[in-house]
Amino acid sequence: MAKNHHSIGCHSQSESFQRLDGRGRIARRLKAVTSDLTAALGGPEGVTPQQKLIIDQCAVQTVRLTMLANAFLVSDEQVPLETERRYAWHSNALVRNLVKLGLHQVAKSEPSLSDYLSGRRA
Repeated sequence: MAKNHHSIGCHSQSESFQRLDGRGRIARRLKAVTSDLTAALGGPEGVTPQQKLIIDQCAVQTVRLTMLANAFLVSDEQVPLETERRYAWHSNALVRNLVKLGLHQVAKSEPSLSDYLSGRRA
């Protein structure tokens, strides 16, 4: 019986990444990048729908860059100019999206010492 499974590569469409079921290495990496960026912006409750879209794009771009970098490392031959251009394009797009998100980490509000101590007594 033939499988209806297509492999994901650095040239895959963004929709292909969204169809991953979450069990594979690529899906886990997408989830990790998404979680890290969401946490850096204050957690799920602090992220707007617009930021969520940018975070999803950052995750896909990060995975694509990782795939391209791996292709550079394992190749014994000269990397094609088109591959180098794609790497630069995805890298620049990732930087632009990170700038849109603010690039700085939002500190979570921690309780003051007095609030912490009063909470322990209760």
